Amino acid sequence: MLTLVTALALFVQTTDGDPLREVEKLRREVEMLRGLNDLQLTREQMQRIVQVSEEIRAERAKAVREAGESITAMKDALRELRDALRTGGKGAREAEKSVREVERAAGDSMRAVMQSSREATGKLKEILTEKQREKVARLGRPDPNRGLRNMFAGIIERVRDENDREVDERLVEMVFRQVERLSDRMELSEDAVEEEVDRIVGIVDEAINAEDDDYEKNRDAYLDRIFGEGKLGEAAEKRPGRPEGRRPAREEGPGQGRPNPADRRLAEIFLNPDVIKVLKERLAKED
Repeated sequence: MLTLVTALALFVQTTDGDPLREVEKLRREVEMLRGLNDLQLTREQMQRIVQVSEEIRAERAKAVREAGESITAMKDALRELRDALRTGGKGAREAEKSVREVERAAGDSMRAVMQSSREATGKLKEILTEKQREKVARLGRPDPNRGLRNMFAGIIERVRDENDREVDERLVEMVFRQVERLSDRMELSEDAVEEEVDRIVGIVDEAINAEDDDYEKNRDAYLDRIFGEGKLGEAAEKRPGRPEGRRPAREEGPGQGRPNPADRRLAEIFLNPDVIKVLKERLAKED
């Protein structure tokens, strides 16, 4: 198996015409759309998100125009630093110093640009439910259950496609083996393993027998229930989170401090022109 470093190195070495780049681009688009569908936004939410996004993007464009000289200076300083680092030697130290000086000089104008993202975050948090905000914060994170999720999704859809919507003993045995493999890490007794298997099989059975429209709407919700509830959900909550001694980013008033990662992710998703384009297409389709 390729290590992440090796795979990344190979990817970086590919040319612009390399088909792997297209594969990665399509994979990112699929993940974005899958996450967007999982939010199950209402029509009103989509309308408000589009409105907020367009307002904030207009404000940001204005701030960027007003900060034009500072942005140009920053680009020039960073290019000089890049070239100095590329060649090596003592020039890099002076270039680093120049970048810091430009950053200090451009502070106010660049803060005005960043302020638009903070304002967007505040408005978007009012539009989304708490559960939706939690899902947005998880978008893009590595999912330790991705392999199992894909396996369960594949099994459910294969059984549905075969029109033989019965959970047979082979499926129950497969679920049992998977839970048993995790039982040591989750510290489960034999009775707890059987209880967890029954819970998962019940959800799988429900998904297999759902009407087509209901299944398409709740496909990810079924998988979320499998891995987010019961013993699997408890195990996920116990996974190590933020390293000890590392303070969480402060949540402060508008324009103060640094936005926390969840807020930053919220702005990244819903200020993305591709996401807004998808929402507009869905709104137009419903008209």
